[in-house]
Amino acid sequence: MLRTKIITEYTGIVNVASRNDLRSGDEEKFLRHGENGRARQRLGRPPKPPHEVRSERVVSFVTPVEFETLMRVADDRGLSVSAVIHLVLSAALAEED
Repeated sequence: MLRTKIITEYTGIVNVASRNDLRSGDEEKFLRHGENGRARQRLGRPPKPPHEVRSERVVSFVTPVEFETLMRVADDRGLSVSAVIHLVLSAALAEED
């Protein structure tokens, strides 16, 4: 008898299980846990505390001269333009407090 296989990709790892091994509601558990039922080791960078997560976006337009200045400062400090803007913005907001 041919058993149907379910192939699931999760974080680049391919898991194969027979349909008989998965009862209702177990599919999600199978995705989070390995074939032996133990939780998979989380890959990548550990999550930051909620108060440190940068989740909001601010968009601003600058003149070409301002952009060149930002790029020069970033290059001099070995940072990205975004990091320089964040430092400037944080310093300005700290002065307001």
